[in-house]
Amino acid sequence: MQIDRKIFLKGDRLKDKNTVVNNLMYSIVANLLSMFVSAILLLVLPNLLGETEYGYWQLYLFYTSYVGFFHLGLVDGIYLRIGGKYFDDLDGHIYATQFLILTIFEIIISVVIINIARFFVPDVNKVHVIFLTCICMVIYIANNFTTYVLQATNRIKPYATVVMLEKAFFAIMVIGCWFLGVKRFEIIACGDIAGKIVAMLLALKYCKNIIFCKLANFKSAVSEMWINLSIGSKLVLANVASMLITGIVRLAIENYWSIEVFGKISLAMSISSMLMVFVNAVSVVVFPMLKRMENDKLSDTYEKIRDFLMFVLLGAFVFYYPLKIILTGILPGYAESIRYMALMFPVCIFDSKISLLVNTYLKALRKEKAILIINVLSVAISVGMTGITVYLVHSLELAVVSIVVLLAVKCDIAEIYLSRCMEIAVVKDIIIESGLVAIFIVASWFLDNWYSMGIYFVAFVVYCFIKRDRIKKLLNSVTKK
Repeated sequence: MQIDRKIFLKGDRLKDKNTVVNNLMYSIVANLLSMFVSAILLLVLPNLLGETEYGYWQLYLFYTSYVGFFHLGLVDGIYLRIGGKYFDDLDGHIYATQFLILTIFEIIISVVIINIARFFVPDVNKVHVIFLTCICMVIYIANNFTTYVLQATNRIKPYATVVMLEKAFFAIMVIGCWFLGVKRFEIIACGDIAGKIVAMLLALKYCKNIIFCKLANFKSAVSEMWINLSIGSKLVLANVASMLITGIVRLAIENYWSIEVFGKISLAMSISSMLMVFVNAVSVVVFPMLKRMENDKLSDTYEKIRDFLMFVLLGAFVFYYPLKIILTGILPGYAESIRYMALMFPVCIFDSKISLLVNTYLKALRKEKAILIINVLSVAISVGMTGITVYLVHSLELAVVSIVVLLAVKCDIAEIYLSRCMEIAVVKDIIIESGLVAIFIVASWFLDNWYSMGIYFVAFVVYCFIKRDRIKKLLNSVTKK
């Protein structure tokens, strides 16, 4: 009796497709909750804390955004090496030992940084920020270790549950502070840390088979750590450089102007970054999928994801205008911050493309060195532009615009490099999209709200007409059964 092998292949493909869809739904739900919590923070905290306290809260968020790099690339190395593998195939003894060594290292680093801050930082509130950041670092990296393993091995449902628990717990803490009238950023930061602790405990439970088991031989564990560090160090340096591209500008704003101005600009960035929620949801699923995908399908998949992403994000810009009116009514004391959204909103375009597409593909193709070189080059440009816009011209507006320009330059260089690796054409698309972004910024900054909305809408319709064949092809592939 002969069995048709095509039946099994079709069944495997259907199973893989269902897995991707289910994982995507879990990830989207988790990130929707993240967006809900972010919305609560944006609507509640500025009015609750006041300009100065809110500025220090934003400084805490800024510092904690860098704590993940203190694993020195170990977690990134693990993520790259096990991407696409199955959780049950991992050697728990090796990972348990690495986790223990990493946690002890982070505790030592935190103690050292706290003591340095106590003696050398004159601003008491900044000392509090650094102290809370160091506590967050130990918890965050322990959580990062486990959630990266879950993501890389395609265990998206447990990962999504961890994210949802952290955000839900923190949201409850913030709402409680609101009802009690708490007006100190330190209490809000403690709520953030408490949420991370609860999430870490759940993540450890999900990864108990590789965390709570007999330790491996120390020599073999260190040897394995060295391999992970050598691989991940390039990526972590690239990530540090990536964050410094905008981080240098933000630090200069805080240094040259004030903590209040820093808080206002950070608020505008936070609002503008909310569109990244959906991108993060998809990117979590994409990496393990790409690692298991045949090389000849990578280019076609890239073009489809790119067309969909840019159509959605550029179309979402239309909602900036009603959003601006709503936020101005809710946060009247932060009208200046909301005005700067016109300059900051396009950040989501370039961040999204880098996060979901370019970096994800470069990681899958093991091009960490290229990511590092591009980001270091962008940091050098950032230093030069910051010196000119902040310390030479003394223009806050130009400093904010430079953030968008820097991200655009980095994104375009990286995508052109990737396109050459995969032999696809993207330069024409980049030019058209950059033109649309420029129209949005100029119209939104200089014209009345409804006039600018009309101008951008017409420009977007023209964009859709130019891309009509690609959009039709994309819609056909989505609706095809």
